[in-house]
Amino acid sequence: MSSKVIVMFKSGTADDVVEKAVADVTANGGTVTHRYTTAIKGFAATLPDNVFTTLSTNEHVEVIEADGPVSTLAKSKGL
Repeated sequence: MSSKVIVMFKSGTADDVVEKAVADVTANGGTVTHRYTTAIKGFAATLPDNVFTTLSTNEHVEVIEADGPVSTLAKSKGL
């Protein structure tokens, strides 16, 4: 089974640590779909369960969260 996730690394994590995580994801059957380098350091990916487990124990990973649609639609009552 696999999961679509966003992996965010702790502030100050070296680029080579992120690159190694990306390489590990790809080598183990995952797919990196987007990289984040401006507001956060990390990537979006589809991960097999075994890679999810490995990443979740990585000391440099801040959080792994589900990836999915985001909406900014809100109703306004007007003034």
